[in-house]
This record gives sequence, structure tokens and C-alpha cells, in this order.
Amino acid sequence: MGKGIATKALAEYVGVVKTRPLFAHVAKHNVGSQRVLEKCGFTVIGEDTYVNIGKEEVEEFVLKLNQTKDRYSMTTLRQLIGRFKLQWRGKNHIVGWSMKPNEAISFFKRQEKTVVTFFGYSINYKDEESMLKIVRDVLSQYSPETTLVNIGATMGGLGAAYPLAKSMGFITTGIVSTEALAYLDDISDSVDRVCFIQDKQWGGKLPDSNELSPTSKAMVACSDILIAIGGNDIARDELLEGKEQGKLIQYFPAEMNHEWAISRAERMGLPPPKSFLGSVHDVFGK
Repeated sequence: MGKGIATKALAEYVGVVKTRPLFAHVAKHNVGSQRVLEKCGFTVIGEDTYVNIGKEEVEEFVLKLNQTKDRYSMTTLRQLIGRFKLQWRGKNHIVGWSMKPNEAISFFKRQEKTVVTFFGYSINYKDEESMLKIVRDVLSQYSPETTLVNIGATMGGLGAAYPLAKSMGFITTGIVSTEALAYLDDISDSVDRVCFIQDKQWGGKLPDSNELSPTSKAMVACSDILIAIGGNDIARDELLEGKEQGKLIQYFPAEMNHEWAISRAERMGLPPPKSFLGSVHDVFGK
């Protein structure tokens, strides 16, 4: 693990040089330098190519640093602390901290394996043991040598399937919104490789649109086989898009935690739910 020297040096440089915006170019394969730039506030705004000394064409990202504030916002501070803690514990390989869907797609294609993605609840299941039995039965049909098991990176709800998949010999992956950067303690220890997708929401459809958010786009596009065990609105939107793309979908009914669902309805001023099967069941359970 690096000692953060490059990050400290760049942070001091952008603190001294007040010109804004600042631009940076970094080769796509140079993940370390890209992380350093992103930690110091640079964001990817485009792509370019250049010819290196060996006369090879190299693809690169173009990054931009806009005017920065003197103090970090509390959200940014939580994200920085969370990144440090996640790197320090050394349980996960972070493929990218702020990826675009096409970058995640490229990563999964390079693995040359079938991607089995599980969809479901991010909160507890009413019967977790039954959910895990479904996961085990499904995965027993696939080979760990040729299959990646993908979920949403966090440990809650369906994330309880990560340790099971690992125990069965599978490499595990996670696709999750950058919204999770403020809650990195929730990232599962049992997810091997994590793709954080640059997004302003957790997933599902964009406001007043039928278009999926970047996270949901990546989740669907990177998946070959979509397995739903219950699930609510975000999972429903992703599964519908997967169906539209002609992908194989399997659905297993499962109830969410009753107490959580009732409490959520009360907080929103809604009547108690008549069903705990989730909105995925309304579409795929008929």
C-alpha cells in the first residue's frame, strides 16, 4: 500500500497554485495516478489519446479541477475518511472510485467470465436462511472457474450472500453508487472487487425520466444472468431494463423485514403495507 506521498504533494501543489480550472491527463491503465488526482478534487471530463516514446497510441482520461473551497464539506470529509479506512483494512480491491458505466463494462469484459448478478433488498429479509438457500442452489449450477458473483457491494440484506459465494469458491464483485462513499463501513468484507459508479443517486430511474441512473445502467450492462430474490423499486427498474435487453432473468419471491417495512410506511405517512413481497413481485411474480 502506498504511503500517500503523491497525494500529499499534489494537494500542496493545488493549494499553492490558485489558477482554476486546472487540467490533468492520465493514461487509463495508470489507476494509481487517477486515484491521486480524484482524491485532490479532479473529476474526469473526457478522454483523449497520445503517442508515447515507443510510438504506441495510449488512451487517457482528461481530468479537471474547478474552484475548491477552503474547507471540506462534512460529506467530503466522511468520504475521505471512509476511503482511508477501506484501503487500510485491505479486504477489497477498488477497481475505481468514480467510474462511468462504460469503464465498469470494460472491466467486467476483461474478466472473460459469466457474470451472475443478484438483485433484492438492501435491508434485512424476513427469512435470511431461505434467501441464502436460494443463493446456494442457484450458484451450485455454475462453476467458480468461469463465473463471477456480482451484487451491490454492501453487506446488508442481499449482501449477506457474499460470504456464502466466497465459501463456494467464487470471485465476488460489487457495483455501487458513489453515494456509498459516505457509508464505506457498510461495504462487505467479502466482496473482492468494487466498482464505485459516479452517480448522484443510489440507482433506479433518473427523476422525471425512463432512463436508468449510471449505477443501474452499469449493473444491468455488466450482468449476463439476473437473479432476483424479492426486491423493491431500484431492482424492479433494473430487471425491466434487463428484460428489454433480452437477458436471462430468474425471480424468486421473498419478503422484506416486516418491522422495517411498517416503520418506513409510518415515517412516510402511508398506511401499513398490504404485502411484504416488494415491487419486483408486482411485475415478475405474476
